[in-house]
Amino acid sequence: MTRLCGLLLLLASAAHAQTTIFVDCTNPSCPGSGSMADPYCKIQDAILAAASGDVIEVAACSYVESIDFLGKAIQVRSASGAALTTIDGNGAGSVVSFQSGEDGSSVLEGFTITNGSACAEAGVYCFNSSPTILSSTITANSSPGPFPCGKGGGIYAGLSSAPTIVDSTISGNSAYYAGGGFNSYLSAGATFENTTITGNSALFGGGLALQNDVFGTASVRHTIIDGNTSTYVGGGMAVLNSQVRIESSTLSGNMSRGGGGGVDLASTADVQIVNSILRNNATTGTGGGAASCFGIPGQKLTLTNSTLSGKAAGAGSGGVYSYKYSYGATVTIRNSILWNDTPAELIISRGDTVTVEYCDVQGGYAGLGNINADPLFVDPASGQLELQCGSPCIDAGPVLPPASLPPFDHSGLDARILGTLDIGADERGHDWALNGAPIAGGPPISLTSRAPVSLNGLLAEVLLSSSDGADQGGIWVPSSGGRYMGLAQDQTLTLWCSLPAAFRGVTLQGCSGVSTQPLSIPVAVPVGTALYTSGLAWDLTTGTVLSIAKTRSFTVQ
Repeated sequence: MTRLCGLLLLLASAAHAQTTIFVDCTNPSCPGSGSMADPYCKIQDAILAAASGDVIEVAACSYVESIDFLGKAIQVRSASGAALTTIDGNGAGSVVSFQSGEDGSSVLEGFTITNGSACAEAGVYCFNSSPTILSSTITANSSPGPFPCGKGGGIYAGLSSAPTIVDSTISGNSAYYAGGGFNSYLSAGATFENTTITGNSALFGGGLALQNDVFGTASVRHTIIDGNTSTYVGGGMAVLNSQVRIESSTLSGNMSRGGGGGVDLASTADVQIVNSILRNNATTGTGGGAASCFGIPGQKLTLTNSTLSGKAAGAGSGGVYSYKYSYGATVTIRNSILWNDTPAELIISRGDTVTVEYCDVQGGYAGLGNINADPLFVDPASGQLELQCGSPCIDAGPVLPPASLPPFDHSGLDARILGTLDIGADERGHDWALNGAPIAGGPPISLTSRAPVSLNGLLAEVLLSSSDGADQGGIWVPSSGGRYMGLAQDQTLTLWCSLPAAFRGVTLQGCSGVSTQPLSIPVAVPVGTALYTSGLAWDLTTGTVLSIAKTRSFTVQ
């Protein structure tokens, strides 16, 4: 009997082998059959025909329809990307629906989702479902009022939903009440990764509104929340009785009329902001330009290794505000910069519990390791909040990072060293000494650390340039099993590694100066190796560096 059951399961599995179903709205013989030669004309027809595990490939076109995944674990993906493939809801309800228990294996990839209009959930509707949305644009959807309508103009996630949104844009959506770009209610915590949320509007939470998400913690990583507006609180994000961790992200240019231009916390909200930048957020009311707490005991705002700067013009009160209705919020700020906010960086109620340590606070603030000195941003007017050489924030943080701190800084380029941290979201590169000048066939490069440093298979401080001045790459430092490698001060690291075939020299960048040595090792870089590079201007006669641009990363193909 056991063998028979196993055979039946095998046959069932074989019967549902993955099939690719094709859709093209330009097919003249509608409705089509779903084959490559005779594609369906509508996406929903393909979904009806699909079984879990199938792929629906959609040709470039504007599809005027609304679709529902019907609980199926299928991939609906465009062949040509979001710029050329649109699902237009025609103002008749939600454009895309996940309302039958879908999980992460239900995937929507490469579409523009637009012209949805519904009481709630206008663009994408998730109810007790946790789909994956990739490389898509959710734009110009609207959830009008009056209340209780008007929630989730771009995306709505309700009742234990936990959608994952990656490499996408949520822009120009509106909601009468909550969450112009995204609204969750009783959800399990959405995940945003490498996504831009911009130009959305609502009464509560112009960009995002998280409400009573008691089933999980939302995650916002490597995401830009910019230029969103609220007519009450939370221009960028409003958080009510919910938890969210914001990591390596940027909140900028968001505006509210009531409070919390960047982030507003209400009731028992728990907001962790790590490795992030909050700049030019503002409120025209009473409440923090960057963050506001209007809470009760149990409300928590934690800011770690972040930079707050440059509240835009308005009547709002400073950077972080926890005062008016607050009587017991917990505010913890560590290793962060609070600078150029008016009228003050911190306005805190006497009833709140506040810890501020290893911070650069304009005007000063009592606490372990705090300083009050111009952080010397590279160009604050244009939003470049990296530290110049000579910044008092360099090596002014705690000796060891918190266990939860990401291994790289806000830019993702510079490793956080194992020794003393820099204050703020940016970690300035550290100095190295070059031992010798290897030539083809000669010994490998040896570098001596002038400060403790951690490596994770990459060495960002070594920058290479070819003989024609073009970028070539960085030095790949192999590490065992992807684990971190550490160097103490004055310890030497020998680089048995691969380098580009023809380049001018190796440059060591640090705040105490730049040194250059000629170098020529004709070897290859392994395919798939992640490298660092920088824009270098060279004097080809003397081999000296004329200028160094901001470091960026790429991967060898």
